[in-house]
Amino acid sequence: MQRWEELYYAKHDGKIEGKIEGKIEGKIEGEMNVLIRQVCKKLARNKAPEEIAEELEEKPDRIMPICEIAEEFAPEYDCKKVYQSFYEHFPDIFVAAKKDELFS
Repeated sequence: MQRWEELYYAKHDGKIEGKIEGKIEGKIEGEMNVLIRQVCKKLARNKAPEEIAEELEEKPDRIMPICEIAEEFAPEYDCKKVYQSFYEHFPDIFVAAKKDELFS
């Protein structure tokens, strides 16, 4: 194989890897958006974080940071604001955990 062919394939493979990683991150963010919405709804019903974690079958350490951020927006629990604030405070907290789950 000639050098130019090697470079072409390396570039092509890099683009594919980038697309795959982008799709994974988009899926993770979408899942987090749904989780934040569910937590906000349950907080609005005055449920405790431990109870929310149990009902959503999630680990409490995943629910607690969301609850802490969401409390800033009580009693309305505006999901969009909670989501934005969550990613400002914890931009990578769930991405690493979810990627580990996806590839294990």
